[in-house]
Amino acid sequence: MIYYYSHWLNSLKEGHSPLEDQFPWMVYEAVDWLKNVLKPNMTVFEWGSGGSTLFLAKHVQSVFTVEHDAKWHLQVSSKLVQCGLNSIDYQLIEPTISNQTDPFYVSSDQKFQGYSFSDYVQAIDGYSKNSFDLVVVDGRARPGCIKHAIPRVRPGGYILLDNSERIEYALGKQLLTKWHQIVFRGPGPYADFFTETTVWQKPIA
Repeated sequence: MIYYYSHWLNSLKEGHSPLEDQFPWMVYEAVDWLKNVLKPNMTVFEWGSGGSTLFLAKHVQSVFTVEHDAKWHLQVSSKLVQCGLNSIDYQLIEPTISNQTDPFYVSSDQKFQGYSFSDYVQAIDGYSKNSFDLVVVDGRARPGCIKHAIPRVRPGGYILLDNSERIEYALGKQLLTKWHQIVFRGPGPYADFFTETTVWQKPIA
């Protein structure tokens, strides 16, 4: 943890943010894992955008990212243009007003009560099975994202769930009990508390 102290301290200073620093907002050890695993020929799908989007784009061949918030989508889009990153397919898919009750397609955030994220979650369904080396789940309706990601991850590929300690994601996590699991717990940038990021590797056979 002392190893990350300098970066963590700087991340709390004015002018620093995941987007400005092009750095994922997740546990430091998970970021180190990404640095070791990501390869230039990889294809990544991501729910939830920000510093991680720019970080991924610098390490892999292509990134497909889905965002639900229009204002944030505009900010990230501007940063992508500024940085000259053109390997990202960046979609805005907002939630729709609905009486949706399926737990895989709703958000636990009270401000989204009465909304459905089914279109957002199902965005990955447009791609062939076994398309992605890594799927990052860091947006809304995360259990549903996990459910729909499973057939789209290549054998030997990964699903990464950020903030995996949250009880509301248990429904999605239980779908991955047969996958190899790595749990990272500890400090991360831009925050003064510990959190958790979990990675699952899809069985090859």
